[in-house]
Amino acid sequence: MSNVWWCNQTKCWSVEQPAGIIGGATNCARPKYRQMVMEARPGDVVVHYRSGSLKAIYAVSMISTEPRRDIVRVAGTARCWPHGEEGWFCEADYVELNHLIPKAAFLRDPAPLRNDDGPLVKGDRIRRAYFMRFTPEGLASLHALSTGNWPSWAILACAQEVDAPEIVSRPDDRPTPPLR
Repeated sequence: MSNVWWCNQTKCWSVEQPAGIIGGATNCARPKYRQMVMEARPGDVVVHYRSGSLKAIYAVSMISTEPRRDIVRVAGTARCWPHGEEGWFCEADYVELNHLIPKAAFLRDPAPLRNDDGPLVKGDRIRRAYFMRFTPEGLASLHALSTGNWPSWAILACAQEVDAPEIVSRPDDRPTPPLR
């Protein structure tokens, strides 16, 4: 069974996405939501929220089980880690959605997105944190709002805890990413 995660990202998208990583520095004010990166496992699914929309979905392919000092080397730049801090990270196979899902669309029915340590806080606002727990139900609700193609491995993760007949399969020509 895959876990499902939510990642908020702003300035480091342009660094982490091409490097194929999700990374959180250990030297931060709220390490809990950075350290959760270490809980991801190969095959887990992550939805990526950026600038008011769901932008990408990705599969975790490799994890770091403890903070690593080589995150700058792995990322290929120190821009997001200017002091070369230790960091938690995992490798991921990113799939950018061809049709973004705007925040207004998924907040029309926010119930499936609510969970402890998840992406929503009181008043159904997006939690200002980096990496959070999400659910197959939340993933399924996002998939239902999507007009684009999703990878088959993401559709399968939607069906883990919801009725499979409610999941509408869309054609997908991308193979399941290999685990490294």
